[in-house]
Amino acid sequence: MDDEAIDRQAGEEHRPSVGPDSAAIDRYRWQFDAFFDLVALEVHATQLDSTRHRMAEAISTINKLGENDRKTLIKLIDEHTGSNQDELNPKQFTLDILQKMENQRHALKLANKFVESFASHRRLPILFDSLLVAAVSAFEVQIAGLARIYFSGHPEALDAGSRDGAATTFTLYDLKKLSNIRDAIDLAIDRRVESLLFGSLTDWRRFFKDRLNIDMADLSPNWEIVREVFQRRHIIVHNGGRVSGRYINQVKEFTKEKLPREGVELHCSRDYLTHGLQELLALGVLLSFSVLGKLHPSEKEYLTDRLQTISYEALLGDRWVAVAKMASYGATTSTLAESRILFTVNGWIARWRMEGRESIRKEVEEWDFSALAPRYQLAQACLLGNIDSAFEIMARLVDSGDIAFDDLIEWPLLQELREDPRFGSLTPIALGKGGGADGKSFFKSPKSKVFHLMGCSKIGPHSVAISESSAKHEDLAPCKRCNPLL
Repeated sequence: MDDEAIDRQAGEEHRPSVGPDSAAIDRYRWQFDAFFDLVALEVHATQLDSTRHRMAEAISTINKLGENDRKTLIKLIDEHTGSNQDELNPKQFTLDILQKMENQRHALKLANKFVESFASHRRLPILFDSLLVAAVSAFEVQIAGLARIYFSGHPEALDAGSRDGAATTFTLYDLKKLSNIRDAIDLAIDRRVESLLFGSLTDWRRFFKDRLNIDMADLSPNWEIVREVFQRRHIIVHNGGRVSGRYINQVKEFTKEKLPREGVELHCSRDYLTHGLQELLALGVLLSFSVLGKLHPSEKEYLTDRLQTISYEALLGDRWVAVAKMASYGATTSTLAESRILFTVNGWIARWRMEGRESIRKEVEEWDFSALAPRYQLAQACLLGNIDSAFEIMARLVDSGDIAFDDLIEWPLLQELREDPRFGSLTPIALGKGGGADGKSFFKSPKSKVFHLMGCSKIGPHSVAISESSAKHEDLAPCKRCNPLL
């Protein structure tokens, strides 16, 4: 059992009143972890979309070309692409094939293949558009789950009329299938939740506002972006990604941006997708915590700890938009001083990465760290960019054992320090091993034969420190990101 599984098991033992409800939060954020991982497939989709790949695909369909035609084709490729095949003009290239190749039957077949290849759908827009649709669907499922949790805990709310557009009524056919009151309640909940899902984002917002006094817009990093994401998803699913009149009419109500023309293809870029994923991640997580906090007020401390864990994992993933909102929410709602400090510091880190150090300088300088633990004094020095002071504080923490190895290698706050040559001289003290004669420290990933330099973002909490000689002896491959040089 890995550490995360142990943590989850331990967590189960300490949430008696929240029960399985809080598991829905983990399922939701694990889905978004998967979405962010799949964004990395961009490099493969881009390769499949490349002119080089499309040309190779088309040319490979010709089993046999005469010697003169082969020479002609090679010459045409050189003329049209030079050193960059992605600058190929498919239309002119195809015309030249038809005009200059001797075997017109082969030329026509080859030209047709090129037309088909370059006219086919690109893979990258399909990948990114599909991920956006999947993310919105995951959010819809989370809405359904939270509504189900609410009605299960408050079945009397099923008798509150039809504010949600679904009265609790049963036909004679329904009654014949029901064995007891519990079955009737379950059927009523299913119908009420199904009716809610047929509504719009505005309807969902009204539901949680009316029932629990929770405003989804307040939990969103940017409610207007979320609204646009839902409209984008609609044109992807129902209009092939082309801008519709409905999209324009809906979006123009809240945006100041220039809107695209109707009929134009509007696909997701990487930046748009990753930002949208962060918006939905933060909103889904915070809505879940808000609902559970209302339904299980005695478990507020436990829920705060869970939010801290989730926001820190988002911090490790550079999901600054989501972290900033989660941290702001946690700092505002937490009843524990220690938790408020942690949320505040993580929020500063996120804002620093998004907006620059100057955006947080005044707040950090005005915060009184003098009475706090040394690790928070280290945080202040790092946030303000006082690197020399940060190294002095960190050296004391390493000597006293008050900073964990995991923090040294993964805490985003220490990224600037990890890139400084002085950082390597501190790590052997903390680890009691590792480090080469030249002062370099290497780390081996336990599940691969790859080694890294200290400070590489690929180093995980379970990486093992090794010496230079060990790296050579085990014939480890150097990490392509940090490029450790032996």
